[in-house]
Amino acid sequence: MKYYLLIVSILVCLYHNSLKAQLIKGQINSFDAKNVKLFKFNGVSQILIDSTIVDDDGLFKLKYSSPYNAVGSILINDAYKSPLVLNGEDIVFTAHLNDSNNLELNFTKGNENKLLTDYMEVYPFIKNSLGALEYLGSLYKKLPHNEAQSKAINLYNKEIKRLQLVETRYNQQIDSTIILKHYLPLKKLLSNLAEIANYKPHEQKNALKQLAKIDYSSDYLFNSGILNESINYHIWFISNIIEDESVEVKKINQLINKILSSVQYDNYKFNEISELLLKTLQKANRSENLIFLKNFLNKTEYACLADRELLQSLKSIKDLSIGAVSPDFKFPKNISNAKTKYRSFAEVKSTYKLLVFAGSWCSHCRRQIPKLNKYIKALNKNNVEVVLFSVEQTKSEFNQFTKNLDFMSMTDLKGWKSDVVKLFNVKATPTYLIVDHNNQIILKPYNLSGINKWLNNL
Repeated sequence: MKYYLLIVSILVCLYHNSLKAQLIKGQINSFDAKNVKLFKFNGVSQILIDSTIVDDDGLFKLKYSSPYNAVGSILINDAYKSPLVLNGEDIVFTAHLNDSNNLELNFTKGNENKLLTDYMEVYPFIKNSLGALEYLGSLYKKLPHNEAQSKAINLYNKEIKRLQLVETRYNQQIDSTIILKHYLPLKKLLSNLAEIANYKPHEQKNALKQLAKIDYSSDYLFNSGILNESINYHIWFISNIIEDESVEVKKINQLINKILSSVQYDNYKFNEISELLLKTLQKANRSENLIFLKNFLNKTEYACLADRELLQSLKSIKDLSIGAVSPDFKFPKNISNAKTKYRSFAEVKSTYKLLVFAGSWCSHCRRQIPKLNKYIKALNKNNVEVVLFSVEQTKSEFNQFTKNLDFMSMTDLKGWKSDVVKLFNVKATPTYLIVDHNNQIILKPYNLSGINKWLNNL
């Protein structure tokens, strides 16, 4: 028995020694700092590791336990934040605010943190310079051929190769790291998605392939602080580059299935990511995908994994997918531009009804909704009745917003607490819904172009 206890004691000591506390030393220059906090990420949550008070000389010390391989963050004065690689190294740095009032860290100890700050500073320069040089080179090639033109093109090509070599060397350093080889390539991909979606259609297919390689079950991603960003941008990118709405819905459903299937054996990750998917889809007003998520989580094999609060949230999701019957609602007292006195949405008799959710406070709404007046002739010709439900809290703002509109407008002055808003799961404005004479949902356009395309096909 004594021998057994001795073995246990030795193992416990070895374990605690393996959890060696790593030291972080810092000095804050150029601004008055009072406190410093160190956080780690667990999914979308931030967990405090350590905190301390800054002394009169701007010096402080923090500790974190090793092994801990992740990207954390340091927060100064509860206002200035910066990522920090926590890979088992001791870390030493100085901190100051730059001209843009952002926190900058300069590391004298901690190899991955040195590489992170260097790369984050150099990469935008390399990216922008390569873009500019390639553009100038293409312009010069269009000019009449002469010796000066050839020299300029050669200089551009030489500088492009030099910059590409610099980036290659950084990538080689990143590949040899513990944390950054997982973190930086994904961070780089996510930061480029908006540009690719809007200006680089030739790169979209490759970007989709890179996104498909993301391992959402990875501890590195879960502890990186960019899980939320990864899922949000992944869904956003699919919805912005695929024109066929049915294909778009299918692709996002496939993504939901892939993500949740990959974490089904980790209960915490499963619930954390399910909640994140729910919020992302609600914010983007993607009702068809919400229904898929609801049905997925209510399957026997997954319902036992989802926590009660999550399942309760799913119950409020109405089936507003294409082909479902639209919910009915009573019209409020505040109504304008109504040619006929209707008591409810179902009472509106027309071949089609275009239901619009908008608000005077919404910049997109202020730009888009007045443009609906231009479609009135085409709408009337096809017997389409427009019903605008404005998400407002004051009557004066509603009146100002709708006074020049040529279609029925209404509000219950309850803002986002409106029962009608909740009934249709509206999470963003403007939101458009087209139903037929049987009150069956036939289309959910994302913008005026979608409405115009539908009208042209009638």
